[in-house]
Amino acid sequence: MTDLPMYSYSRDFDAPLASVWAAWTDPKLLAVWYGPGVETVIHAFDLRPGGVWLNEMKWGETSDFSRMDFLSVTPEGQITWNHSSCDSSWVIAPNQMMPNWPKTLLTTVTLTAQGAKTRVLLE
Repeated sequence: MTDLPMYSYSRDFDAPLASVWAAWTDPKLLAVWYGPGVETVIHAFDLRPGGVWLNEMKWGETSDFSRMDFLSVTPEGQITWNHSSCDSSWVIAPNQMMPNWPKTLLTTVTLTAQGAKTRVLLE
């Protein structure tokens, strides 16, 4: 159990598990859909326990920086990370746009095959 805030969201995708896994784990694909309506720049993506994902979402002259520290990775099954707001040097810091937002959220993405479809549970 953790004292970090928690949330839960589930969605079914009309795509096979391997394709949905690739969308979450290939930085080129991830940058296309992550943060819709903004430019997503992935500065680092090392998908392994202890690895890090450094993400910048840009719109105009404004940027929002996030750091994701991977805790566990189960291929085509689950990824768990600590998702943190940070400054442009990747140091964990309060979110500039939402100062009351938690600095760090525990995030788990679970993918489950549902025939030819895939269920994504984001917690």
